[in-house]
Amino acid sequence: SGERSAGYRSGATGILSGITRETTREDIVLSALEGVILRLSAVLDLLVDARNAFFAKGVTNPPPRIVASGNGLVNNRCWMQMLADCSKMDVIVDGETDEATSRGAAYFATLELRSLNMNDMDPENISASCTSTPNENTLAKWKAKAEIQEHLIDGVSSTWN
Repeated sequence: SGERSAGYRSGATGILSGITRETTREDIVLSALEGVILRLSAVLDLLVDARNAFFAKGVTNPPPRIVASGNGLVNNRCWMQMLADCSKMDVIVDGETDEATSRGAAYFATLELRSLNMNDMDPENISASCTSTPNENTLAKWKAKAEIQEHLIDGVSSTWN
C-alpha cells in the first residue's frame, strides 16, 4: 500500500497473509490481482467522494463509470469484472483511445476552461470495445476483503517509519 494507493505509505512493502500448505500458485496470482483491485477501489472511493461534492452544487449527477484503455483489462476480462464488482461501477474499455489518462485530463480541462455541464460531453459517445457491469452478488465479498486488507495495512504500518 505504498506509491499509487490510498494512504501513500512511502516505506510500504508487500505482505501475503493466510498462506497454507494447500495454497496454489493460482491462489497467489488471484490474491495479487485482488490486492491491486482493492487499492484501486480505495482510490476510486476518494475520487467518487470528490465527484459527489462537485455534483452537490446542483449539477446533474450521472452514475460514475470507469473508462479504461489498455491491454491489461482487455486481455484479462476476469480482472476487468473484478474491478467492476469491487468498485461497484461499470468498467468500459475505450476501443478508440490508447491513453485513457490523457483523455480524462483533456475532458476535465475542457470542463474547467469552458465551464461545461458534465452532460454536455455525453459519456455515451465512448466507443466501447467491452463493458463489465458490477455483479451485486459479490458486494459483500469485496467489502469483507477490503476490511481485511485495511486491517493488515494498519497492522504493519508502524514498521514503515
